Amino acid sequence: MNVLIIYDNFSSATTAVTTLQHAASRAELDAPSNIKPWRVDVLRLPVAADEALKEAADADLIVFAGPQAYQLPTWLRAWLERLAAGRQVGDLTLAVVRGGSGGEITGISAPELSSFAARHGLGFIIGIDPEYGKAMPIHSSCRDWGIND
Repeated sequence: MNVLIIYDNFSSATTAVTTLQHAASRAELDAPSNIKPWRVDVLRLPVAADEALKEAADADLIVFAGPQAYQLPTWLRAWLERLAAGRQVGDLTLAVVRGGSGGEITGISAPELSSFAARHGLGFIIGIDPEYGKAMPIHSSCRDWGIND
């Protein structure tokens, strides 16, 4: 599985990786084999944004970790639109995980990502268990991952 993580800070990125590993273990799947992290503010830079688009082209999952990552500024929204327009491979799921700063995430607190996923027919998952134990699908096209059962 190819995963792109868009994160706020190191703590958020670490939380995302731990959550992915734990979810894969619970679903008795292999852990993601290719994880590419991108700090959210770096995606403002056109060269970095273009490189991240290339890396996201074959991603199965894009994880947004930390509040700055899932509260979409205009430039990140534009990046996602470019990704959706240029996407040529399989299903893509967007996921949101709580970063290192605490608090729960709900579909209401990530409405732009939820709406974006629905508009483009993408899966959408929100990780809400602070112990990395569960992922709660809001709407999803994830098939055979074991997380929607």
